[in-house]
Parts: sequence; C-alpha cells; structure tokens
Amino acid sequence: MATPTVTGWIGAVDELSSSNDGHGVLKIRLTSHLTVGTTNNALSDSIGMSTLIDPNSLVFQNASKLHKGQIVRFSGSFEQSRDDCFNEESLTQEGSMDDPDFLFQFSEVEGF
Repeated sequence: MATPTVTGWIGAVDELSSSNDGHGVLKIRLTSHLTVGTTNNALSDSIGMSTLIDPNSLVFQNASKLHKGQIVRFSGSFEQSRDDCFNEESLTQEGSMDDPDFLFQFSEVEGF
C-alpha cells in the first residue's frame, strides 16, 4: 500500500463497545482472518495513535447505530510501524500471521 489511508472499504462489524471512559471501540472484520480496529482502553490508546472514537464525533454517532455482523463502509488510516508496514496487535507471531488485527483510526463509518 502506498499510503496508510483507505477510503470506502467494506467489512462487517466484529466488535462494538465502549471503553471505561465512554469512547467508542470498533473492530471491523475484512475476511475470516483479518480485522482492523481501535484499541479497547485509554492506556493502550495513549501509547500510540489515538484510535478510540470520540463520543462527540459523527463517527461515534454512526457507529452507535450499528450491530455486530452488520456490513459497513468505512474510511480511515492504519497506524504505521517501525518494525512492519502497519501496527498489528496480536500477542504472538503466529497470531500476527494467521489472524492479524491491525490498529486503525476510523474517519468515517456507515452501515447499510
């Protein structure tokens, strides 16, 4: 990929919740073994790119209308990594190869 930014990608809601401080947590499944999503807590979010969804944002308003399994169109950007192309959050190397979970900051999300 030439840029970390993507526009109009399609996926299905895999996880939708909120952090302890009320920010949105969203994970989108692109394939049976590939997801993109936010962190799930403020501590993890403060270490790298701020991916949690601001509760006052349009992205949060749109995401709050979604449900698990719903097909969505989304845009945003991957967090770049010094070690690999993009930041991947699996705890093991096997997980990063077999079922990668990329850290992602959503700029738009809409269900259909």
